[in-house]
Amino acid sequence: MKYLLILLSLHCYASTNFNLRPISAKEQAIEQEHATILAKAKLSRRQLTFTRLSSQVKNLISFQCKETKVNMHIVATDEEWGATYYYGLQILGFYFPHPRMQISPRYEDLRKHCDKSYEFKPAFKYRGLHLHTLHPSEWVSGFLMGKEDIAIDTVKWIARNSQNIFDLSLLDIGQRNIIKNLDLPFRLARNLGVHAGITMGYAFHQQNSFKLTNLFNQNFDSLSLASIEKKMKTFMKFLPMSFFNIELGTSEFTAVSYERTIKWMNESAKIAAKGGSRVFIKVHVSSNQKDEKYGNFNFLPQYADKSVGVLPHTVHYFGLYDEKTPTYGNKSFKDMLDFTLKMKDERPTWYYPETSYWINLDIGVPLFLTDYFKTRALDMQNLSKAGVHGHLNFTTGNELGYWLVDWTIMLLNNTDYNFDPMIGLKLLGEDLAVWKDILDFQTKYIKDQNALALISFSNLGDELFPQHKILDRYLLRELKGKDEILIEQIQLLEEMMSNYPKTNLVKNEEIRMLLKIMFYRISHARNIRMALLYRLKKKVSYPALVQAANDRKLAKELMNKIHQNYNRYPESFVFRYQANPTAYQFGYGALAYTLHYWLRNEYMVRDDNFSPFYLNVIDMFDIAL
Repeated sequence: MKYLLILLSLHCYASTNFNLRPISAKEQAIEQEHATILAKAKLSRRQLTFTRLSSQVKNLISFQCKETKVNMHIVATDEEWGATYYYGLQILGFYFPHPRMQISPRYEDLRKHCDKSYEFKPAFKYRGLHLHTLHPSEWVSGFLMGKEDIAIDTVKWIARNSQNIFDLSLLDIGQRNIIKNLDLPFRLARNLGVHAGITMGYAFHQQNSFKLTNLFNQNFDSLSLASIEKKMKTFMKFLPMSFFNIELGTSEFTAVSYERTIKWMNESAKIAAKGGSRVFIKVHVSSNQKDEKYGNFNFLPQYADKSVGVLPHTVHYFGLYDEKTPTYGNKSFKDMLDFTLKMKDERPTWYYPETSYWINLDIGVPLFLTDYFKTRALDMQNLSKAGVHGHLNFTTGNELGYWLVDWTIMLLNNTDYNFDPMIGLKLLGEDLAVWKDILDFQTKYIKDQNALALISFSNLGDELFPQHKILDRYLLRELKGKDEILIEQIQLLEEMMSNYPKTNLVKNEEIRMLLKIMFYRISHARNIRMALLYRLKKKVSYPALVQAANDRKLAKELMNKIHQNYNRYPESFVFRYQANPTAYQFGYGALAYTLHYWLRNEYMVRDDNFSPFYLNVIDMFDIAL
């Protein structure tokens, strides 16, 4: 038996060269969490206790009951015992859908698990969230602007859902300020057994991002490498961190020297290793950077040292296994899938899908898109089976329903749920038959027929550089003189309105209102095109614009209720304009709350003004420089 355990242990850690340096949750931190969670559930610590024993092989939990007490007996590896503890809570009925939400069982529900045992089998060894703080969110407030309660709640939320990695994008606020703000949440993460990381670029000048070298130094090997080494060593000296997530290029669409970039990757990996950390490289889906010798600039990490990890990235609700991915100039993500499957045998590989997109595509409209559930479930199931090492979910914010998307993806990391895309809805007690109709509708129209391009809005980048649109779409100005296309789009939107699923039986009020707003946006998009068609035919367009304005009015009434009842971060700037260190001086919910882009569409048609700068609220120079 002794030798069997040793062999199993060796098998479990056969690919140690792909692993982060191990950390383990501190018992005192878990005990404090236990007390906090039980207090919120109005249960006493005598009613639910836990004990822990170490294991080198499996992560098991059993429930032993006495007269008035339920004990969670945890037998787990040092690395996973904290996650296994939270897994036990989930079995008992403790759910944490949002950092500021807790669903708790009754004491009699605890006892239903007496004398039962379970094994925690996560889909990925490393699993968690990338908090994309280049966009203006509560996480910018919490991790980079001193609102520590938000950061603490977020770290606990990640741990409470049995995740063990997270990182966030760093803004150019000075290295000393970054370290000061991240010290407390990063120490909490380590105490809870969660690896913390930081995201930046070597020379990434986009969206006020912190970078390891500057515009001048990036042109010279010695100067750039000296800057990279100095900054990396400072972060590792003062922060309890486990990994760097590094962007290539000066932006998503512009490369630097291929040879120098390879040197940066190799040298930074050596620097990180000496500090007990690891380097991962984000692999973008942009399709415009090619080299005769090295090919796609985004795939350049394949030429780096094997210790350099990769984060294959996808965007929107499109996945690696979709036949069509009409975004950033791609027809599909087959190249990214092939790259992912090749890299996972050669170097640390974590899949890095984007599951909320702020720049006018979903959150900024707002649109509650359900294909995130289905696409992520399929990707995770296939990649877990293929042996990919990690899953780092790229997310923009919690509000406007996106807590449910992120929570579902965290749940999908638990193989008990068999990659069920509706597991979050199921645990919330929703009617799954009602939701099946909603999911089927969105897949049929919004995804498969690309109606997302009609009901989302073009952004400033789309309008300035239409060759690099984030989604394959016709801009409103491009529809001039294209009557057949306009009529085709109108007919599709009218068909969607006629077949829109019933949402009145959705139990969660916030999500129900968001789905109703989607209906009004479909109608609004239809009326905008009717008005455009009439104007092009030299007819009066005002009746259709009046109808569009009424759609916006009805949606605004719902947005007012969402803002009143579901603004869970009043200390942040999620729904308002406020100066902050991102390139956007308003929260990600502000334009959704005001329905700014709905109004902009109406005025563009009314005034026959389709300039990218007409009613624009984005500062392109701030984003680029």
